[in-house]
Amino acid sequence: MRAFDGQRAVFSHEMLLDGSPEEIFPLLCPVREYDWIEEWECEVIHSHSGFAELDCVFRTDLPTSGGPETWVVCQYEPPRRIAFVRTGRQRTMRYSIDLEVADGSTRATWTQVVTGLDQEGNRALKGPASSTFATIMASLEAKLNHWLRTGTMLRRPANQPEE
Repeated sequence: MRAFDGQRAVFSHEMLLDGSPEEIFPLLCPVREYDWIEEWECEVIHSHSGFAELDCVFRTDLPTSGGPETWVVCQYEPPRRIAFVRTGRQRTMRYSIDLEVADGSTRATWTQVVTGLDQEGNRALKGPASSTFATIMASLEAKLNHWLRTGTMLRRPANQPEE
């Protein structure tokens, strides 16, 4: 018997990135994200190489995630695909990023399959969740493209709050 019915939502976003999959893939790593995402913070729990790899485990406590989450790299296929299982108190998520060459750039498809783990998690999937995802993805696309073009981090103005 099922006592709780976790709601599910799927969010997907396509980016066009100014680099090859070989250039982009290494940046999709909890350690390398410090190079191009100003507000990124994580704690690497396990990695043989010190970077993203199959079964790498790390924790985050991002402002948009509803509390601490543990991430596990569950697919690692350089330079084509990386996927994570991401679990916190309110939700669990399968988060994948697929890269493919597209007319001199790279098409990156970011997909999240999110399931609420409690009533609060279910509520978070309704309302602004889709627009919040789109805003975060647009910001990541700008940051990643800036890094690929300049090799430097796109910093927000001092008077602009964190996302």
